[in-house]
Amino acid sequence: MVTWFERLKAHLRIDKVELNLVKINITSSNCYNRTNIAASNKESYLIDKGEGDFNLLWDKIPPDKKPEIKQIVQSYISEEGNKLLMGETSELLDNLYQYNQNNINDKQVLNFFKNNIPFNDLEALESALFLRFKFRKGEDIKKLKADIRSRFGDRGNNICNLCTAGYFEEFLIPLYNSSRESFDQLYELIITNFLLAIFVHQGMEQDEVKTEIDRKIKASKKYGIKFVHIHGIGERNINKIRECVTDNESPEYLVKEIFKKDNILIIELLLK
Repeated sequence: MVTWFERLKAHLRIDKVELNLVKINITSSNCYNRTNIAASNKESYLIDKGEGDFNLLWDKIPPDKKPEIKQIVQSYISEEGNKLLMGETSELLDNLYQYNQNNINDKQVLNFFKNNIPFNDLEALESALFLRFKFRKGEDIKKLKADIRSRFGDRGNNICNLCTAGYFEEFLIPLYNSSRESFDQLYELIITNFLLAIFVHQGMEQDEVKTEIDRKIKASKKYGIKFVHIHGIGERNINKIRECVTDNESPEYLVKEIFKKDNILIIELLLK
């Protein structure tokens, strides 16, 4: 019996691929780091032998081959236990391809982080940018967000929320440009603790900052979490933070400065 993978290799004219396959991913050529994953000579797929991943680059597949590949991939999805983020519907694959072709600004964001964050985070960011695009168009994103969480876990969900809030463009890119060392120190902290953090940006007024702090404190106490992080970059935003917390004593929390360098501030509120 010919397996789905043998059919896929034949359709893509892949002669020899020795792989202890764990999963297949459908992604785009924007979303990989050539130094970490060996590309095939066809450039329509990538193989990560260490992880057992076969990465299909949808934007590199000729249009006349896509209908049959969709059917082959669907046979893979139907097998119990297999995971494929982008393969639930043909429509989603086509939408993602069109999105990658036409959204230059999001592509620039993805290219900026291409060699600066882990590969799985980059894939999650690409999906999050697509989700944000659909959200801004007023489309239903519930299923796509559930897909991202299923594929990337809580970390992917955090990346989605960071992306939707403009965190990658408004905070992480300026942070990197200000200090690569600071970016490397803080990236993991920001990604893993996003739900406990407040990002103070230029569009926020002082009363909005205070309201958001109060909201995060109440949510943290409700779930037994003992801290809240506040992030700001730029003198004006740092002043907003300091006026809200550093210069005001509170019976609810103690203030701890986690990071202050190059006009970047991260404060931790230790809840009493």
